[in-house]
Amino acid sequence: MELLLLSPSILALALALTLRNAFVALSAGALWGAILFLHETPGAIPSYLVDIFFLKHLSSPWKMGALILTLQLGAFSALLDKNGSLQLLFNSLKSSGRSKRASLLTLASAGILCFYDGLANAILLGRIAKPIKSRFPVSSAKLAYIVDSTSSSVACLVIFSTWTAYQLSLINGAIANTALDGEALNLLIRSIPFNFYSWMSLILLFVVLYKNINIGPMKKSEELAEKNFVPESSNKQVSSETNAWLIAKLAMPIGVLFFSFIAIVFAMGEGDKSQGTFQFVIDSLSSNDVPSYLNLSALFAWIALLGSRQSSLSMSDALKVSLYGIKQIAAPCLILFGAWALTSTISDLNVAKFIGSLFTASNWPVGSIPLFSFIAACCLAFFTGTSWGTLALLIPLSIPLATQIGAPLTIVQATVGAIFGGAVFGDHCSPISDTTVVSAFAADCDLKEHTKTQLPYAVLAAFLAAILGYLPIALLY
Repeated sequence: MELLLLSPSILALALALTLRNAFVALSAGALWGAILFLHETPGAIPSYLVDIFFLKHLSSPWKMGALILTLQLGAFSALLDKNGSLQLLFNSLKSSGRSKRASLLTLASAGILCFYDGLANAILLGRIAKPIKSRFPVSSAKLAYIVDSTSSSVACLVIFSTWTAYQLSLINGAIANTALDGEALNLLIRSIPFNFYSWMSLILLFVVLYKNINIGPMKKSEELAEKNFVPESSNKQVSSETNAWLIAKLAMPIGVLFFSFIAIVFAMGEGDKSQGTFQFVIDSLSSNDVPSYLNLSALFAWIALLGSRQSSLSMSDALKVSLYGIKQIAAPCLILFGAWALTSTISDLNVAKFIGSLFTASNWPVGSIPLFSFIAACCLAFFTGTSWGTLALLIPLSIPLATQIGAPLTIVQATVGAIFGGAVFGDHCSPISDTTVVSAFAADCDLKEHTKTQLPYAVLAAFLAAILGYLPIALLY
């Protein structure tokens, strides 16, 4: 009978694999979990569903803060796309770069700049990538690899992206009623060094570009591009003044996004300053006011972006673009509600306690949790094509498991990083991932060719992450 406790997650996984719809899959899992939890009082199921899907979250500053932050960053992303500064960047990069290697490295570096959203990164970077093909013999597959490898990896490694709010809400739910309750942002920040896959994929990207390493099918694509290349007849240059103005316009709203958050924490944080600056920051980041700090920072950045718009974009047009960005991100936000509902039923059913007992009985070392979580996340993300769905399925299981069996804080942090990294792996090479599809489209590359040429690099990065990162942790603990 206890094995039925796993069935809501299994059902959600099965539906995610077959329907390719994360919200429907997570919601179905939550519904079945509610039936299991209230099977003796079925009349209470409707009110319970309303509670776990909506009412329970309206009073949560973390969850409502996560929702508002995601919508705000959607507006910020759309406006940054329409703002004239990005177009200047495209024009600048089109005519810059004296060699193929320099141009590709510049493209990859620009991908790090577009950190605030994975899909926005892919679309914007694709616009920069296309002109490079007219100047140098480079394949669309190589450009798609660069676009894809910098999208989700970067968004998952920074504390300000459309991923941040979603990650925080899931972590906060997973550590509720544990010794780590309220430490969501602190745990997220401390998990970043343990997101070995994202780090490895970025390091591998720059090594591949610098050394011109073409693995497997990519070698054939590059040889074909070299053979069919017809060079561009002219070259335009961009003045240093334009570049300086461009850098200033780009840096200002992005700088506001980061530094206003730091200023807000120091101005409004509730930590004890007598204990030192570091402890004050840690205490402040552990409070329920953190979502408000994040949202204030995003609001200030959006206002700064409005102020930096070019004259060709009126205030009313800027507001319309912002609303369009909110509309675009609203649909993915439905996944939040499905994830929160499934997390609630998993918590009410005490699934973590059951899994913890199975793990303890198996005599696996506690240090193996990050490694197993990473492998599970890689497989799940690859076959479902949804990174957010992967996070929603695994974080409510793996994080409570680690805390349930008394794992050291390092293991909990590594487990969070492992799940994030595995989810990004699916974004990089699953043929049904939206990031994979958009990256191929943005770089004018056939989806099948992009998947085929990207896979060896993604698998290599995952292998290095497992062998050099999570396996040593498993052996040490």
